Amino acid sequence: MTADVIAVRIDGRCARVSLARPDRRNAVNRAVVAGLSEVFADLARRDDVDVLVLDGQGPSFCAGGDIEEFTELARLGAAECERVFAGHVAMLDALGALPQVTVAVVHGVAAGLGVSLVSRCDLAVAADTARFLLPELAIGIVPSLVLVDALRAMPDKRARDWLLTGGQRTAAEALAAGLLSRVVAEPDLPGEAERIVAALGGTARDALRRTVEFLAEVGAADPRERGALSVREAGVAMGSPAAREGIQAYLERRAPRWPAAG
Repeated sequence: MTADVIAVRIDGRCARVSLARPDRRNAVNRAVVAGLSEVFADLARRDDVDVLVLDGQGPSFCAGGDIEEFTELARLGAAECERVFAGHVAMLDALGALPQVTVAVVHGVAAGLGVSLVSRCDLAVAADTARFLLPELAIGIVPSLVLVDALRAMPDKRARDWLLTGGQRTAAEALAAGLLSRVVAEPDLPGEAERIVAALGGTARDALRRTVEFLAEVGAADPRERGALSVREAGVAMGSPAAREGIQAYLERRAPRWPAAG
């Protein structure tokens, strides 16, 4: 089932994961959620993959929840709907908790749950022609799932504007809102994604993994404790083999020869 809706390719240190329902503009149904959950669970156990690139096949990144499945869910009771949507949240949480650096590569449309997928990735690059929207209210649905991710990714007032008005936004607006990290001309999108992967691949693997972990730790910590956390982490990091090699390589004006990951 996963292969029917999700395409996965391991390319060196990079896992390339594509939503593979192009005829439905990669709309998310239960099969997609199950497929992504399976892929993320596998990646969480792998120490030979350091980067995840997430994109979509066909004309769009992800058109949000599958409206045909919504029609079915509307006939079910609240308890069954809660079970289904708990699976959505668990999948998004798994994406956000991955030890790899996660990179969303967005073209076409990212709507609803597609915006959630983008928000959960560490980095997000989009074509300048990409469009973003949260249309739930327009079809009478409280945008409860994506609401959490919009508030995570954007300042409060900007998130409220997107959630309550539901209009289509440009990639430039998504960048200004904090949802994206980069916007490039559409023909340059594949190349920009490869440049990001190459830059990440040139780092020390232990340091890269630990940076992802530490970002999560600092994000979850009381703001008053972050300074102490950073000092403690800096003390450990400066004595690491990667730091010693990186500093020496800089002084010698050569490329670093990173030690094997521990």
